Amino acid sequence: MKKILVWVTLSLVLFAGQKVNAMDREEQLYAELLMRDNTLHVKVAAQSIYNKKIENIELVDIAAEVLGQSVMQGNSLNTDTQAWLAKAIGASGNQRYTNFLNKILDLDVTSKLKKYVKKSLKHLVNKSDTEFILGQINLASASSVINKNQLVSKPVATQDSFNSVHTGDTINQVFGKLGNPDNIEVVFGTKRQHWVGDVSYSMLKLVYKELGKLNLYFSLKSQNDWVVRQVLSDNPFDGQLSQHPMMDESPLMVRSYIKGLIQQTSATELDRDLIAERLYRDLNNEDFADALSWGCKLLGLSGNGRYRSVLESTIENSTLRKLKKYAKKSLKKIPQGDVKQYQQGNVYKKLSAD
Repeated sequence: MKKILVWVTLSLVLFAGQKVNAMDREEQLYAELLMRDNTLHVKVAAQSIYNKKIENIELVDIAAEVLGQSVMQGNSLNTDTQAWLAKAIGASGNQRYTNFLNKILDLDVTSKLKKYVKKSLKHLVNKSDTEFILGQINLASASSVINKNQLVSKPVATQDSFNSVHTGDTINQVFGKLGNPDNIEVVFGTKRQHWVGDVSYSMLKLVYKELGKLNLYFSLKSQNDWVVRQVLSDNPFDGQLSQHPMMDESPLMVRSYIKGLIQQTSATELDRDLIAERLYRDLNNEDFADALSWGCKLLGLSGNGRYRSVLESTIENSTLRKLKKYAKKSLKKIPQGDVKQYQQGNVYKKLSAD
């Protein structure tokens, strides 16, 4: 009953007298980002609305209000973000926004914004009985109502449900497993492209208090959706070894997990032992060459003499040039000494003993 009341209230705040569909969890996330006083966060939300061709006027009206206030009041949004907002409005295809965009063309705005407003107007082909009017939305009230609705509708995320999230899960699959996050951050990653070098891109970080964080990137090519790239748990693993991220059959999942351990300097002895186990098991598995090269790097950074033997075995027995290269580099960082070495299967024997 509370949830229904919240959305009735939101509809009255945003669209008095008009029947609309409530925003789903993903749309609520974009609405929250749109109403932040941060041009990069607003841009990420606008790009998402545009790429996913979201037509829900509850959300698109917020984008229009944010754009209108930015143009009229000259707030902190840069021209690039304003252009993305115009594109997001155009992606709705709704003639509800025709007069609003035409009014922007009459103002003293940048040529870039005018260019994208004109392009967006061409996409508004679906007739509407209503017209968007700037100022009809109280963004502060809308933000408050959305935050309350998130609290009402949020299921309780548990360690088991957090552990069930995997690399490749879409944002709605995450929400289905965990509900709304406690906090949403926009972070930036980099990837190397041939002839270009390092290219930065934005990621969403969903924070679940006392459980961990999820980094998601927008996959334009395959899924046209936000997809989990990295799962960072705040708690030590206490489940079955077969369910540990290091034992996943996805090379992307394993690589992502190891890179997260390096970035957070949070690797445990179990993590290192499982890397060593995978090196023994998959030293000639070409699919895991990149992921286990990162594993060699982590073992080298640990400086733990316990892993000299597995690195030496990798150098001697692997047929994968890249893996051998990183094993050699990492071995140089590990001091020699009379230390009991990790041997294949030790991690399972230790578990049985415990």
